[in-house]
Amino acid sequence: MSITVQSAEEYRSQWKHNESHSVSYRDSYPVASIGTPSSSKTTTAAVLLSRLPKRVLSSEPWLTGVREAVHFTREQGWTLVSSCDLLGWDYVSWYGSKVGIPLIVILPAQSTSLMESTVNRLTIQLNLDVDKTMFTMPVVDRKLKKQERYFIRDKMLFDHASVHIPVAIRPDGRWDGMLRESGNCNNEYQVKYPRPKPPEWRKLLSQLSISHNPEWDGMLFHWTRGHYAPWTGETIADYFDALTTSSHGNPRDGFATLEHIIRSGVLRGQDRMIRGQKPMISFTTVNPAQLNSYVRFRSTFGRWTFEPYGIAVPVKLLNEHKARRVIYGDDELYDSMLDEDKPYFQIAKGKTTDWSGEHEWRLFGDIDLYSIKPHIRLITLREREAIQLQNKTEFDTVSIENMR
Repeated sequence: MSITVQSAEEYRSQWKHNESHSVSYRDSYPVASIGTPSSSKTTTAAVLLSRLPKRVLSSEPWLTGVREAVHFTREQGWTLVSSCDLLGWDYVSWYGSKVGIPLIVILPAQSTSLMESTVNRLTIQLNLDVDKTMFTMPVVDRKLKKQERYFIRDKMLFDHASVHIPVAIRPDGRWDGMLRESGNCNNEYQVKYPRPKPPEWRKLLSQLSISHNPEWDGMLFHWTRGHYAPWTGETIADYFDALTTSSHGNPRDGFATLEHIIRSGVLRGQDRMIRGQKPMISFTTVNPAQLNSYVRFRSTFGRWTFEPYGIAVPVKLLNEHKARRVIYGDDELYDSMLDEDKPYFQIAKGKTTDWSGEHEWRLFGDIDLYSIKPHIRLITLREREAIQLQNKTEFDTVSIENMR
């Protein structure tokens, strides 16, 4: 994989013979490229989106708008100009490559030392056709702030496209302002900029009055969370394929995640947000009757504290697997702890979050669910989900909806 570096003037000159559009790269930064465009004389089109909410559902109009705009671009025989590392850009690049369009991916401005690893990552994660994809980026000093580097990228992308196709643009945002300068803007595929909505389960859970069941006192609960991203072991392309083919909702929601765990047969430890990067499984004492009171959306992390889908496991059984209560405290306490205790530490209060309210326990490693199948119970929100899951997995399953 070879990297070609050109001066800004050389890069502009490469495209000056484009019959439909002479690239007016406005910065003086050198430009690095990997791969070659199908033709420097072809019309180039950019499908544009503002930064999108992290919570996306498969039925959202902007997804349809992107696909239709990409198909239009292909029908015209044009080259698609896109980028990466934001939801909208990744989706455009993935879908463009999926349908076989020649692609120019403008990378966020950075140094050339990082370019090859970035290209390798994107090629795998987005399943890009390297024979039809050119990667290019302005070369800047690493010390340049992230927002400045992204702004340079956006300008280069805008200048590189002879046709601009807005899909979901935030009013009065950066792209809204830049599009006013466009000499060739196709608004046929534009939709209203999306606003995140609470998931359907949140309203139903809040309406249920759940009676306390003494049986829960001897259990700990692993509540799953929905993901607006790939599951562990998936690529972004896998997630986008599910998002595109699903008929509604989030194909990686709490229910789908629970079914995914059960089908794998293993509850796997995760090292995310665990000091020392030890793979731990999280449990909580928060039971179905208490769940609604503890559900919060943590905007910093783009996720809910708990969702009403999970696995109930007897405390006694987890003690045999050496599960332990989390130790809540401050950095001073952490520094004083033994190394073997540190994976069970959690900062009590962060800048915006009181973690002690999660009443967490942790277990190191993985659990083979089939080895403890007679002792555990799956929990869903709706009764129809419980019936569906039990029929598919043969695990004992109950619904919160049926606990009233």
